[in-house]
Amino acid sequence: MKRALSFFQSTIKKNRMAHLYLIDGPKGAGKLTLSYLVSAELLKRKGEDEQRLLNQIKNQIHPNVIVISPDGNVIKKEQILVLQTEFSKTSLVAGARVYIICDIEKISSAAANSLLKFLEEPEGKQTYGFLLTENRDAVLQTISSRSQHIHLVGIDKKEIKESLLNKGINPLISEILPELTNNTDEALELVDHSSVIEISKFLNKLASDWLNQDIVFRIDYINLLPQTTQSRNWYLSFNNILLVFFTDIIRYKVHREITFESLRSEIQKISAKISLLQLEGITSFIETHINRQGAYIDILLYYQKLLQDLDEGRIL
Repeated sequence: MKRALSFFQSTIKKNRMAHLYLIDGPKGAGKLTLSYLVSAELLKRKGEDEQRLLNQIKNQIHPNVIVISPDGNVIKKEQILVLQTEFSKTSLVAGARVYIICDIEKISSAAANSLLKFLEEPEGKQTYGFLLTENRDAVLQTISSRSQHIHLVGIDKKEIKESLLNKGINPLISEILPELTNNTDEALELVDHSSVIEISKFLNKLASDWLNQDIVFRIDYINLLPQTTQSRNWYLSFNNILLVFFTDIIRYKVHREITFESLRSEIQKISAKISLLQLEGITSFIETHINRQGAYIDILLYYQKLLQDLDEGRIL
């Protein structure tokens, strides 16, 4: 996103902005954030408090910026008509007018026709549009062909981890969250989530207990995830994190980079006592466990089976 922002800053400085941009990229790539930042660049005036301006745009209270999101699962004609009406009025604030349409691929046929008319007859030379999508191929060709295309790549997990660490977040949680979301803002919102805390405590305990033969996982661990086992999605996330942990042990054995650096000491000790064959068996049953999870599973039964498999996997 930094490269795209630099492009826009240079383009604005040279007064070469196009009137319509289609910004595509995966969830968490920063499409909406980029649109906010570019809007602020277009609207800022000398001596103005830029952070206050950006906050107004993000909170959708700036009169010159309109953000449209799908109503339900579709962008409706009425939403585009409201946009047209608002932009036909004289703004109380001088400068550019900006509209941002999220998930543009979800626009209805009627709304698309209204938008195309608006694109052909924009209200003023300082009207700029940003159309956002995770699936560029699903965007109507009549809209795509009128746009300048900007592609954003997903944020690297390392960037999210470093951002969290720089904010003083617990190291293990900072390593877990990039496995759950590729959006830094979403990661920050999840820092204190009960399931994230449970998963981090489980993982830390598992790393410490793995070589302790007095621990019986199906007994000693059964009550460790009270919140996580109430949600299918969170329980699935837990399984994926568990898979990363055991994959880390394999990666350590073959001198590859690992995800859970905060558990390196424990991973090193486990690696010295466990064979690749055992690890392949453990990761295999975790993957099977993940793949068998359906919409109506009994999560507690699945969790009990997982703990039993961990007990058996440890002694193979």
